[in-house]
Amino acid sequence: MKKNIILSFIFSIIEVISKTIIPIITGLIIDSLLENKFRNILNLILINVLLIIIASIYNYLLNVSAKMAAIEYSNEIKEKALKRLLKLKINVIEKYKSGLLASKIVNDVNNIHHGLITFLTHFIPGIVTLILTLIIMFFINFKITLIILLITPISVFITIYIAKQNKKLTDISNKEYNEMTSYIKEQIELKKYINVEKLENKKEQKINDLSEKYMKDESKALFYASISNPTTRLINGIITIIVVLYSSFEIMNGNMTIGIFSTFLIYANRYAKPLNEISQVINRLIISLTSYDSIKELINEEIEEFINSNDEIIGNIEFKNVSFSYNNDKEILKNINFKINNGEKIAIVGPTGSGKTTIIQLLLKFYNINSGSILIDGKNINDINTNILRDNIKVVLQDAHLNNENIKDVLKYSNDVSDKEIKDLLKRINIKPNFLGMNDKLENITSIDNLSNGQKQIISMIRAMLSNPKIVILDEATSDVDSLTEKNIESSINELTKGKTSIIIAHRLSTIISADKIIVIDNGKVLEEGTHKELINKNGLYKKIYESQF
Repeated sequence: MKKNIILSFIFSIIEVISKTIIPIITGLIIDSLLENKFRNILNLILINVLLIIIASIYNYLLNVSAKMAAIEYSNEIKEKALKRLLKLKINVIEKYKSGLLASKIVNDVNNIHHGLITFLTHFIPGIVTLILTLIIMFFINFKITLIILLITPISVFITIYIAKQNKKLTDISNKEYNEMTSYIKEQIELKKYINVEKLENKKEQKINDLSEKYMKDESKALFYASISNPTTRLINGIITIIVVLYSSFEIMNGNMTIGIFSTFLIYANRYAKPLNEISQVINRLIISLTSYDSIKELINEEIEEFINSNDEIIGNIEFKNVSFSYNNDKEILKNINFKINNGEKIAIVGPTGSGKTTIIQLLLKFYNINSGSILIDGKNINDINTNILRDNIKVVLQDAHLNNENIKDVLKYSNDVSDKEIKDLLKRINIKPNFLGMNDKLENITSIDNLSNGQKQIISMIRAMLSNPKIVILDEATSDVDSLTEKNIESSINELTKGKTSIIIAHRLSTIISADKIIVIDNGKVLEEGTHKELINKNGLYKKIYESQF
């Protein structure tokens, strides 16, 4: 990338120098014609043609090197952003609305790409042209040049003011656009729910409100972007008039030839042109800088730290006086205490919102606790390598999110297993390949998208079994499975949890009656703990939940 940027600078300077010499030769041609010096004209024309060819060649090289630099840099920053995204903490990702991260990586990187091309092919040549033209104008006639320089700050001041206003409004409209895009994406995902609840008009009004707000601020930004060019053109027109009037008096007084006047007029226009072009490209650069700030914000977000260690997980878990809140306002868990011994099968039950899933998220180090400690085999979870921890904990969630790929590849995902091992496992748990959308050769007969949620949950269970973890977590893992199917896959669950530390979260208590220990949570606190029989005899919350289901 650096090589192409340096080449862009070199090509830009050569192109500008070639173009800058052309008006001098043009002035000499005009004076030669007026003085009937026809012998010099042909040589001067050939020099101009050569300069035009050189300028064209280096303009082509400039565009190629600038585009190559932009491609290399945008790919580099995209890769950096994607790598960072994969390491972001869950709480950081959750603060961005759905679709906003994708917008950052796709749209913002694209803006940076085009901004860098504009900077190298227009902004830099414009600055070089401005400096060289000014130097030559001073040599030709320093008086007119001084007058032009006195007017220039007005143009610069107006350009800077418009640029600042445009950037401020562009930042606002970009945020509003991302908010609107994110909201529309969410509504598309909830289309069925919206139709069932007849919320179409309400959602449409919300979209209209967001769109109207965005259009209002975007229109303001476009106004400032639009007036930049006409304003600088007006000032440039004034400069041209001044040059023509002053030069006319100089010619009448015999102090300037027609050729020099023509040369100076060309330079005056050339001096004005970079100012005009810079005012135009500043708007593009502002958008690019806004996008760069947006990407930089993402890259600087807090990531998960993967400390170096050679931890070996056995499977003992202990929560000691653990308290936690997502936003430091309302505590979700309040002084939680419990132990799970290696190989135990325990269940966590409680009303919706009691904090069951939060316990699992803390165990996976998705969030940092506010106080207390979580111990794995007697070691603080913060001192355990996150990769090793998650390699040894497998979670089967209520919503089985599986990529629409080859089902066999999904089963092998992060598992170094053979086809034979998959077939042996399916046979052991009494599940036929066609039930999971595969034939006997483990080739797809249907896509994952066409499988039911229950089938997807079973695939998630099988994938967890193939990884042979030390700790297994079933978070409402059979919620989308009917009672008959659930009975048929009991062997799958037993196989998955055999000899392993197992945590089961379930609303259907029939799935956890045989657990070694049941922990009852309500309002972020552990209320009861014991076996099914012990809890029934306590006549507490567990018994009420049990009796409501049976």
